[in-house]
Amino acid sequence: MAVKRDIKYLNRDFSNLKDQLVSYAKTYFPNTYNDFSPSSPGMMFMEMAAYVGDVLSFYLDNQIQETFLQYARQTNNIYDLAYVAAYDNLSFFSLLKEASNLTTNTVSPLQPIDFEFTVHGISGFRRSDKFQVNGIPEKFKRGFFQVTSITHAIQDMKWTTTVKGGFRAQW
Repeated sequence: MAVKRDIKYLNRDFSNLKDQLVSYAKTYFPNTYNDFSPSSPGMMFMEMAAYVGDVLSFYLDNQIQETFLQYARQTNNIYDLAYVAAYDNLSFFSLLKEASNLTTNTVSPLQPIDFEFTVHGISGFRRSDKFQVNGIPEKFKRGFFQVTSITHAIQDMKWTTTVKGGFRAQW
């Protein structure tokens, strides 16, 4: 049967993790290991374990932060969270998508050229994705088509995806 041990999960930085490892070794292994000098091999392993714990803690905190719309910093996560929240303000998505290019390009409005197509079910499209089409007149090659809505339907054991959008000219 496992021995119940007192383990604290709150202090997750390097120095606190190292102190907890030393305290743990002194408490539960007093006769097995007792050389806690900074140059001992045991301390090296404890410090390496504390380093790994600190790095994992950082990445875990960062991933949790990216799951909240108000704290997310990565653009793709902001799109996904807004999409999950059914945020339908397309100007928000358009401006957000082009925010990184505002210093060099201006955001052009969607032109009155709409598209719609239905394909077998696919989940790879997202609102504000942009793409170009081969084999179209030359005037449409100076811009791109942008997705404005995606709907999925399952009917008679068949999954279909309908993608709608418009054309955005590049000046």
